[in-house]
Amino acid sequence: MRNQDKNTFVIYSVFQAGECDLINNIEHAKQFIDLKNKGYMFKELEGAYNGVKEKSIIVFFPFDPVQLTSKNIWGYSFQAREISNYIFQQANRYKQECIMHVDLNRQARLMTTRGEHIDTLGEFRKVSQDVALASKGYTLDIYNNQYYICI
Repeated sequence: MRNQDKNTFVIYSVFQAGECDLINNIEHAKQFIDLKNKGYMFKELEGAYNGVKEKSIIVFFPFDPVQLTSKNIWGYSFQAREISNYIFQQANRYKQECIMHVDLNRQARLMTTRGEHIDTLGEFRKVSQDVALASKGYTLDIYNNQYYICI
């Protein structure tokens, strides 16, 4: 993933269960246009959970060491709150149950679309394709064919 050692990020999807592929792909494309128009750093991924694959989106939060304080422990830039609000709005709009947040220490957690912590998933780590496909869920960076799972 792009510079993942220096950014915290979220991964989410707009695919809706029960919706046809055409509609899901159109809505996914609309997200790309909207994210690009907003100037956010993002790219497309493939995610899988319990054998169900779908396109997903990673959105990177700008890191600003100047903003690293006791009240801003992740060092988010001021734009990060705007990005976060947008992602939660989109996740709600598309009836997603949760999003995955990965912090600067590569620790992944699931959060509700209201920003509440659901579950700690472990370290978000690059693995081989064999390991990823044998796991319950994985993320695939489709641009460089790298797999990630939470350990």
